Formats: sequence, structure tokens, C-alpha cells
Amino acid sequence: MLFIVYSQTNDLTIAENMVRHEYSYYFVLKSYLPILSELGEVKIVYDPKSEVDTIFDECRADGQKCVFLHFSAPQNYIEGLRCPTMHVIAWEYSTIPNEAWKDEERENWRVAFSNSVGAITISEYSAEIIRNEVGPAYPVASIPCPVWEGMDQMRQLAPSRKPIKNFTL
Repeated sequence: MLFIVYSQTNDLTIAENMVRHEYSYYFVLKSYLPILSELGEVKIVYDPKSEVDTIFDECRADGQKCVFLHFSAPQNYIEGLRCPTMHVIAWEYSTIPNEAWKDEERENWRVAFSNSVGAITISEYSAEIIRNEVGPAYPVASIPCPVWEGMDQMRQLAPSRKPIKNFTL
């Protein structure tokens, strides 16, 4: 399996994009890379319009499965790709954008989701919001960012404690 991955903010643009609202998708992408590498091959692209379908066609010719993981808000989807696309999104609100905005249909996330094979969210809350808006048949998975594995040094420094069974917050 080949995972093609993309974020508008990447290792080349992170310094100037820290002020943009979508910079965090770069960190989500980076947190997924180790597990994606365990599941298959990973190819990072910088220009999906010119790179994704070329890679997809090579995979098909070799009999290899391939999916494009688009780490961005759904309205930024790349139109017309032949490669199966999955949105990987971070969303914290109780609804998704569900109507055209400024006469742009792509601002309606339902349109974006209809142009994909599914979505991955970083929380079950977000996955449920999408299911409620798009319908229960839409394939959406909740896969939190796997950051715990990268925190081994921090865990070593923390004093070990028994779990607290009952407490009041």
C-alpha cells in the first residue's frame, strides 16, 4: 500500500506559515508518518495537482494499492484526481460548514466529502459530527494523532504513580 500525503504547510514552508490558520495540519501529518510507514510506503508530495495522479497511475500499473491523504480542511480538496482521496481533518466544532459561501460550492463540506472515499478525524466527536451531517454510510474514522509513542523520554522522567480510581474534579 502506498500512502500519498500532502499538507499545504510542509517542511519547506512551516516557518512562514506559522501564522496561517491551517499550519497545524503539518503537525498532524508529521504525527501520522511513523504509523503510516509501518502500514506501507509513504510518499510526501508538494504539488498534488501535478504529482498525485502520476504516482497513482504508476501504482496501478504495478498492481499496488494507493490512496491520497489530504491533510487540510475539506474545502481545499483537489478537484478531478483519479487517485482515491481521503480527507484528514482536525475539527472541534458542533457542525461542519454545510452551505455554499460567497457562491463557492466547495465551501460546503458535504460537496468536498462527496468527492472523496472517506475521512479521518482526530477525535470521535468530529467523526460523529460528520456522520450527522453527511450520513451514517459515509466512511469516517476517528484516529487520534499517535503522539504517545514519541514521548518515551517524557514518560521516563515522570514519577510512576498508581492510577487514581476515584476523584472529584
